[in-house]
Amino acid sequence: MHTIRNDAARDPDLRRLVIDVRIQTSIGRFFAAKLRSGVLWTLFTQTQQPEAAEAALYFYRLARTAWAQAAQTALVYDAEVSYGPEPWLRGHWRDRLPAIDADIAEMARLAGDTSGRVRGDRASILAAIARVNADEARTRVNARLGGPATFAPGATVALAITVVDEDITGARLHYRHVNQAEAWQVADATQADGGFAASIPAAYASGAFPLQYYFELRGVQRADLFPGLADDLANQPYVVIRRNQAT
Repeated sequence: MHTIRNDAARDPDLRRLVIDVRIQTSIGRFFAAKLRSGVLWTLFTQTQQPEAAEAALYFYRLARTAWAQAAQTALVYDAEVSYGPEPWLRGHWRDRLPAIDADIAEMARLAGDTSGRVRGDRASILAAIARVNADEARTRVNARLGGPATFAPGATVALAITVVDEDITGARLHYRHVNQAEAWQVADATQADGGFAASIPAAYASGAFPLQYYFELRGVQRADLFPGLADDLANQPYVVIRRNQAT
């Protein structure tokens, strides 16, 4: 059977691509597990429920395993890699493992150094832990974007989002130039007919780069990004609008 592995063995560019995808996959698993660990650890610090600490440690150790896999795959790279604008963003993936191990050890120490008195309703706490542990897909927010397909440089870009779900009570617009060296800008959205409205300032829309944006939606019991990722995780989770060709 023909596989990409056979081609990668002969093609250096393809081999590099395969290695990078494996690293990115492991890092994705790292952050997925670490996010759950962080939520569970917050539950523990607020309630002192031991099951929350146990679950937080479980997921952090899963995250550690994923990062170690990324570091192992990345051994083909130089030990000194620059990966960001700040001078300290350099080194190698394996350099982070000692700090991760120290985090896990400190969490284990704190989990065992408690009075054992749980704060809050035990049934509600256990239900929250079970919800974090559950491997269930989130229900996507029911919304629709409204905005131009292109923009005129130097003109305000008005954007809107219509939200069907009634439990969404607030929204913020995140936008930036399509330039990863720049930070995202954030603007509060105002309530409009059936949803929210916000705009990208004219001065910001005067550059040479296309613009990208998404909305952050919040309710009493939920928080969503829109458009966000689809169920198959294969879409672009933001909108890109380009300069009007006539300008």
